[in-house]
Amino acid sequence: MSLWLPTHRQKHLAQAISLSLLPITCYVHADTSPDTLVVTAKPTATDNANGQHLIPAFLDGNIANGGRLGALGEQKALDVPFNVVGYTSKLIEHQQARNLADVMKNDASVQNVRGYGNFSQGFRIRGFDLSADDIALGGLYGI
Repeated sequence: MSLWLPTHRQKHLAQAISLSLLPITCYVHADTSPDTLVVTAKPTATDNANGQHLIPAFLDGNIANGGRLGALGEQKALDVPFNVVGYTSKLIEHQQARNLADVMKNDASVQNVRGYGNFSQGFRIRGFDLSADDIALGGLYGI
C-alpha cells in the first residue's frame, strides 16, 4: 500500500498556479448615484432627559416593570429569561434608604454582608457572594 506524495517540483508548480490565479477579479458595475435618507426623531412622553426609554412601573409605583439590563438594553421584566426586580425612586424615597443595602432588604434572595475590615458593602445573592467591585452604577464599577 503506497500513498501518493507530491514531489517538491509538483508542490511548487501547484503553489505557483494558485498564486497566479489570485489577481483575477470580477468587475461589477457599481451604482454611483447617492441615496438620500432623511431621519427625524420625535421625543415621546416616556423618554427622560438622558434619552432612555422609561418602562412604566407596576400599580403602586414602587417596583419597576423592567429596566436597563446591560447588553440587552431596556427590557420589560417578563421579556427576559431570568428574574429581574427593579425598584423605583418612589420606593427609595418612601423607605428613606440611606444606601444600597437598605433598598436590597426588600428582596428576600439578597443578604447584606459587610466587608472584612472596611466599610464597603457586600451582598450575597442566592448564596453567591457579590463584592462592591462587581456592582456598577451608570456603567462605572466599584462606586
